[in-house]
Formats: sequence, C-alpha cells, structure tokens
Amino acid sequence: MQKEISTSFALVMFASALAVSFSVALFAFSLQGRILAGGKAQKQGELTRNQDQSTAQLHAFAQATASERASLKALLQTDILSIATMLTGAGKAAGVSLEVSGAQSRAATTLKGSKYMLSAVSFTVTGQGTFAKLMDAAGLLEALPIAGSIEHIDMSRVSPEGNTRGDFPWQFSTRIRVLTTAQNVP
Repeated sequence: MQKEISTSFALVMFASALAVSFSVALFAFSLQGRILAGGKAQKQGELTRNQDQSTAQLHAFAQATASERASLKALLQTDILSIATMLTGAGKAAGVSLEVSGAQSRAATTLKGSKYMLSAVSFTVTGQGTFAKLMDAAGLLEALPIAGSIEHIDMSRVSPEGNTRGDFPWQFSTRIRVLTTAQNVP
C-alpha cells in the first residue's frame, strides 16, 4: 500500500512538474511576444515622432520663408513696361539720360508645379555722360529690385568731333537680362 501511495504520489508530482513546466514555457512565450510587440511599438513610435518632427520642421521652414517667397513672386511678376521705366529711372537718379531699346525675349520655361511661364528678356540700355555718372548708373542698374543681371557693359570715350556739346565725354551701352512671369513679353 505504501508502494501504491508512493507511486501515486510520484505520478501526481510528475504531472504537477509537467504542468509547471508547461506553465513556465507558456509564460516565457507570452513574455517574448510582449517584448517583441513592445519593440515594434517603440520602433513605430520613434518613426512617428521622426515623421512628426520632419513635418513640423517643413511647416516652420515654409512659414519662415513665406515673405521671401512672396517678394520673389512679386519680383518675377513685374511687367516689361515697368521694368523699362525702372531702367530709365535708374539713369535719372544717377544724373544721366538712359534709353531703353531692343527688348528681346529669350526662351520661356514653365515653372514646375506652377501655371506661370518664366521668360528671360534682354534690354539694351544706352546713354552718355561723365564717367562717374555712368558708373553710378551701372551700379543702380545692378541694384534694381528686379530679378535680373547685367550681361555686358561697354563704355567708350566719345571722340571730340562726335561730341558737339563737349560735356559728355563717355558713351555707355549695356545689355541687361531680366526674368519675368509677366504675360506681355515681346
């Protein structure tokens, strides 16, 4: 009888040991699944935070450059007549009379993601005056609030027989290239 009790006790203990082992294994698998899920959630959280941070930086950059983009857009939308008026006005400010002629349109390009066509227009600007005033005019032409640049400047001394007045010993000729999105491009 003693042997039966001990065999029964051994079987119960063996079954209990199996149940405990099974429970420990189940707990380990459950814990491993939670750890993996937590790792995935952490990675997903980091990814979401990085995306949110990138989006916030992009919005901040867009807000910080809004006035500059609006200024650039306004510069590019200046019409041809206004540009010619600015060019002659620069000569008046420098004390010389400048003539604007020969506006020639170069190839137009459609701006990516925009309805505007960007055109390059070249103007020929000529005038006569003293060397100092013509150099002042060239400086003012370069500093005008338009999207453009001076491509070429030619200054030459006027010969005495070609200068009837005697007070303008220098002649000025320049080619200025301006970018515009104005619709009235020649």
